Amino acid sequence: GISLDKVEQKAPELLTLAKTAADAIDTARLAGQRAKVALVLDYSGSMRKEYKSGAMQRLTQTVLALGVHLDDDGEIDLFTFDSGARHEGTVTLENFRDVIAKIVAKRHMGTTNYAAAFRTVPDHFKLAPKAGGFFRRSAGPAPVDARDGQPVLAVFLTDGNAQFTFPDGTK
Repeated sequence: GISLDKVEQKAPELLTLAKTAADAIDTARLAGQRAKVALVLDYSGSMRKEYKSGAMQRLTQTVLALGVHLDDDGEIDLFTFDSGARHEGTVTLENFRDVIAKIVAKRHMGTTNYAAAFRTVPDHFKLAPKAGGFFRRSAGPAPVDARDGQPVLAVFLTDGNAQFTFPDGTK
């Protein structure tokens, strides 16, 4: 992670969020833990209002504040999914301010395809599935980034405006 002094220096508007994230990490007894942090956003047409209102930008900033503490480089990986899924790049203390506006300006919204996101994120981090797959219903160790052995914390946000069926046929 990176220091709160660096947050204050590069992104003072995130300082309060970063302090709140630090408190939550301490409360959860996760101080000192490292994990790659990813944010996966539904970019389907039913989410238009949330993007327009600024809610997705605020969420991105909140997850970045978490990533400042958990991710070794203080950055988060941003993914979007609609009819397909894509890695939009990394969000940093330097580029977070208009990251969502840039996505909205260059893309049209599609339908909701969870499967695309569920494939893209593990592929990006080169995650090897554990027994039962990536998204099993029981608790257990998280898959790790094959590049550096760190666990991956992926925050998915969707309005749920689609039906998803797991590969084993369950819903």
